Amino acid sequence: MDNLILTGYGWTEYAVAAAVALKGLEGLADVAGVSKRRLPELLEATEKGVRNVYILGVALGGDEERLAAALKALHRRGVDVTWISAVAASESQQQEVLPLMKSVVDETVSLPEVVGRTFDVDAAPFMPYAEDGGRVSAVVRDYRELFEAAQFFYRYYQHEKAYGAAIRSLAAGVQPVAWGDDVRRIVAHYRRYRGRELVGKSPQIRSVSTASRSSPTRACSSSARAARARRRSPSRFTTSLRARASRSMRSTARA
Repeated sequence: MDNLILTGYGWTEYAVAAAVALKGLEGLADVAGVSKRRLPELLEATEKGVRNVYILGVALGGDEERLAAALKALHRRGVDVTWISAVAASESQQQEVLPLMKSVVDETVSLPEVVGRTFDVDAAPFMPYAEDGGRVSAVVRDYRELFEAAQFFYRYYQHEKAYGAAIRSLAAGVQPVAWGDDVRRIVAHYRRYRGRELVGKSPQIRSVSTASRSSPTRACSSSARAARARRRSPSRFTTSLRARASRSMRSTARA
């Protein structure tokens, strides 16, 4: 597509702001989450054919030198980059980075509102999804959980597509009752495993990461199998106790 939206992880405002931008672009954009550390990397990897890149709220302080180089390379390719933020850049960023791209900054309102003004979209209908606390509708609650689940998949399985899909769903106004089976499995998996961290280098754990890169559905089933395998496999502490008990029994028998 001609347009690429890069937004942050963590605060729900990032996802909501991306949904506002996507609505302003009539859905004609790719969407991806990015941290400030990986921002230069993703800009360097911008595909041919992209004409506009919109960076929403992502801090510019990861690697300013590399970021500046990536922006210069995009400029030479004729790609327009716009940074939209509700927080001002630092002095060094204003001198070294901002001159290399367009910028829209307004510290008096939230990020979704700044984005809404930039794309001429009323951000008010989206704000309940971004505001923490208070009583919310079931739809808002479900979407917040979906964003959490999508970020969980990125953190633990390096699956990057779920976040963009969740943002696109909100921008299009898809109600949770109309979510597809894949989305429902992601949320169900998150509810079950959000309090359990799957770590290690066993074949089962490695299969989770491999599967997740191609399909969140496969990641769900693979991580479930890995968790069952870990429960079945005795820990080193348990194995040690069993070995000591066996030696004690043999000593008693010889006596």
